[in-house]
Amino acid sequence: MSLERLQEQVRSADAEVRRQGIARVAEHAGNDAVELLMEGLADPDWRVRKEAVQALLVRPVEPYAVSCLVRSLHPGDNVGLRNAAVEALGGFGTLAIDALARELPKLDSDGRKLAAEALSRTSQVAALEPLSTLFKDADPNVRAAATEAVAEVGRLSPEAAWPILEEGLEQQDTFQLLVTLEAIRRLGIVPSWHRLEPLLGEPMLVHVGLQLAAKLHEPLAAQYFVKQLARAKGQSWAVTVHCFAELIESSTPAFEAAQEALLQLSPGASARLMGLCTDPQDPALAGSSLIVLAAKGDGAVAAPAIELLGDDLTAAAAHRALELLSDRALPELEKQVAQGQALESAACVELISRLATHPAHRERVLAALRPLRNAQASTVVRAWLVAAAKIGDEAMFLDVVPWLTGLAPAHVRRAAVSAARVLAQRYPDVARRLAEGVSPEAPEAAAVAVFITSLERPLFGSAALDVEFLSQAVSNSHVGVRSAVLDALSGFSSERAVEAVAFALNDEAQEVQLAALRALGNMMDDGGRPLGTAALLTAAQSKEPTLVVGALQAIGEGADPAALPTLASLIAETAAWRSVAAVEALAQFPEAVRGPGIEVALGHQEPEVVKAALAILSEGAALWETPIVRCLSHPAWDVRRLAGDLLGRYSSEYARGALIARLSSEKEPQVVETLRRSLRLSESAGGLRGSVPAPWESSP
Repeated sequence: MSLERLQEQVRSADAEVRRQGIARVAEHAGNDAVELLMEGLADPDWRVRKEAVQALLVRPVEPYAVSCLVRSLHPGDNVGLRNAAVEALGGFGTLAIDALARELPKLDSDGRKLAAEALSRTSQVAALEPLSTLFKDADPNVRAAATEAVAEVGRLSPEAAWPILEEGLEQQDTFQLLVTLEAIRRLGIVPSWHRLEPLLGEPMLVHVGLQLAAKLHEPLAAQYFVKQLARAKGQSWAVTVHCFAELIESSTPAFEAAQEALLQLSPGASARLMGLCTDPQDPALAGSSLIVLAAKGDGAVAAPAIELLGDDLTAAAAHRALELLSDRALPELEKQVAQGQALESAACVELISRLATHPAHRERVLAALRPLRNAQASTVVRAWLVAAAKIGDEAMFLDVVPWLTGLAPAHVRRAAVSAARVLAQRYPDVARRLAEGVSPEAPEAAAVAVFITSLERPLFGSAALDVEFLSQAVSNSHVGVRSAVLDALSGFSSERAVEAVAFALNDEAQEVQLAALRALGNMMDDGGRPLGTAALLTAAQSKEPTLVVGALQAIGEGADPAALPTLASLIAETAAWRSVAAVEALAQFPEAVRGPGIEVALGHQEPEVVKAALAILSEGAALWETPIVRCLSHPAWDVRRLAGDLLGRYSSEYARGALIARLSSEKEPQVVETLRRSLRLSESAGGLRGSVPAPWESSP
């Protein structure tokens, strides 16, 4: 349509007709088209203005357009035009920055504010230079807008923004100092203490100043916080407590300085902090108070800290406070371990076990933990087993063994296995003595299996004897024992061991079958070649989904090239669940060998299989542009979306052309959004100016 016809539409009384006309103007080049688009920017309807902004951004870069946009920042009655011009200027990058920098001296204060916002929208570090000029503007509102803009652009390069903001700390305007400090905080920059401390005397600056001081790791700040605790009130008190706790946790020097400074904490402030811990109306404030009092070394805070372990909102801070208290918390921890509820008792077991690293406390801690070997709550037993692995002695080792049998709950048994492995390595003679006389049919065979996997030398004198014991124990009546035995057999490479594990694939218990699959996936010969591939491939063709998935996972872990043809045939099957599992197994093979299987998956009729293949391509380095482009035409919208997302990684003309072509016909909104994003990424990687704008909001 000619510009003359479009001019009629752009000046129509119907806003929708004007919007459609503006959209078509984007197809025309030249100054006349720009003038029409500027009329769109000045339109009273926000939808027309949005369309005009979009139209300006999809056209080739034209200096005349930038010139018109910059002129729009001068005084005028049309506020919508000026705001739309700011939005459009952000898409013109360095061209807009240069034009705005030249125009700044001619703009009024409102225009300079708008220029600051436009510069921030360019997302270019080069915008900091003209913003540094606006940062010193005589108008306070312009200075504030420039500061916000520096913070926005500074996210790209905080080190480039810092000199501008640092200079702002020298001014006397309290409001501007506040805006500057907020900008510094947003960028994660931490000014030095000598820069920050003088500002903390101004009440308006205290809150943000304390937040910055907390991140300083500066020991000198600790003394200020202690003084502030004595004089702060209301919200300032809460901010001080939170920020002081953060400073205490920020570094070892800061913690040590806080310990020393807290010796001067007033009794009133101490009592107030303790009150927050014993009556926690505000969980976050209670947690910060715990940290401050723990740094002070106040053992009286141990009791409320233990009490607060049971609250999800305060548990982390309470745990940390007890760590900081160290041996000062020992009496309360002993009491809780012996008498507390299961959750709190389990947490205290972990805490008290750390104190056993100090020789002076070791026997006392072991004595406190010993009764827990027969605890009723599994959470407490599990915590006790974890402690046994860390600090256990020979007596504790003997107490761990009964929990290795197949009679223990699975999660407790796993903790017992971990503890027994550590203790067997610590006390190998005890492990050998415990294994003497144990029958493969006995529940204690599980302990023997754990010892075999833990010790460097064979348990029974030779690897063959160890394998023989385990092979017989595969028929043990306890499921847990059989699973433990299979885990132990996975460390051997003899034919007898492989036969015993393959035999367990026919076990009546699924837990044992899965353990056998894992073992087969781990068994390797001396050259590192998987030994269980044949058995696993047979299992992968079973009709039992759980068994198939377990077998395919094990095949993937072994990554035996001999499995690739069978994997490809499994991927081609019509059953999507089996095909997806086979694709996921293929993902674990080296990228150089999985191409044929990927090709089969990408051509599968089931979308889930295609998506699984695309997921593999998203993590690889190989170029798969052509098959990914084919997926842009897939009937399933989620496949198209995933393919479009992947193409954003490529900067080639072919990828961009495919994205643009699909964008012209795609109807699914979620796919359209993905295609737009990927096209911008592709163009950015190729060093091109964006040809597609971000999706616009649907409301004013």
